[in-house]
Amino acid sequence: MSQGLHRHPRSPFYCFAYKCVSSGKWIHVNSKQRMHKAAGEVRTQFLSDLSRGIVPSEMARWTVNQAADHWLEYRKATNRPRRTLLKDAAVLKAVKARLGSKKLSDITNWMLDDYQAARAKTVTAATVNRELRYLGILLKRAKLWNRIREDYKPLPQQRSVRGQSLTAAQATILAETAVEISLNGLYLCRHK
Repeated sequence: MSQGLHRHPRSPFYCFAYKCVSSGKWIHVNSKQRMHKAAGEVRTQFLSDLSRGIVPSEMARWTVNQAADHWLEYRKATNRPRRTLLKDAAVLKAVKARLGSKKLSDITNWMLDDYQAARAKTVTAATVNRELRYLGILLKRAKLWNRIREDYKPLPQQRSVRGQSLTAAQATILAETAVEISLNGLYLCRHK
């Protein structure tokens, strides 16, 4: 089968076919163009995207539930630690609860914005960002992330104070408090 443009008898649109590298099958693509020249431009752009690896894969037709389950099975088969698998499953459970029935190819930036707004009411921004990172993994595997990536913005997170060193002023206050507690404790011990 050639990659040239052709028309099916029952369709007014030009189509073309390409050979899938992974399966070896010929796949037909409808250009949704009635004019030969416009269809040729669609075909050229498609083949260019295909060579750069940004054409959606067959996985793009899967639902979020199917893709998440498949990815979790892959993680289990590649001997990930049990704790990692449990964390992956817990994070994806929240994603599947809200977007599970949606096809990966149907997910838009608006859906991600709605997801962020709804989830931010009940969990922290870090949790929402983690869940959408996992969804991003599924979209990347289906070759769909590039169309969303530019407009997606993670929620701003509060900086953690855990693990930061004390400032000079904080260190002085800490030392003074320690001395005061020490002296008060010593005073209490002497007067018993």
